[in-house]
Amino acid sequence: MRRLLDALYRLLHHLGAIEASEHIKQPTVQPRDWIWTGDVESPAAGLWYPDAVTGDEVTEGQTIGCIIDPVDGAEHKVAAVSTGTIIYNMNGLTVRPGTHLAAIATPHD
Repeated sequence: MRRLLDALYRLLHHLGAIEASEHIKQPTVQPRDWIWTGDVESPAAGLWYPDAVTGDEVTEGQTIGCIIDPVDGAEHKVAAVSTGTIIYNMNGLTVRPGTHLAAIATPHD
């Protein structure tokens, strides 16, 4: 919890909203730059059940979840569109075709 508060205080100071405090620890890990490599969209309407979560490493073609049609029980597997790290994962249950399910990125060196 302290780490999150320190990050919030650093951000507010950077934006000029508050004065700097000597009690705020400086970050120990440098932020990384990311390159967006793919967006995963729903191919069908139904209920989204992810198998991969934010922070998971995935490879292109790997199944990251499935969409179940609640009417007929049909299952639609959803695959990663690229190799990288999932940096966003949709947590809502109901989806329709084209719903943004996940975003994948790789670190920029």
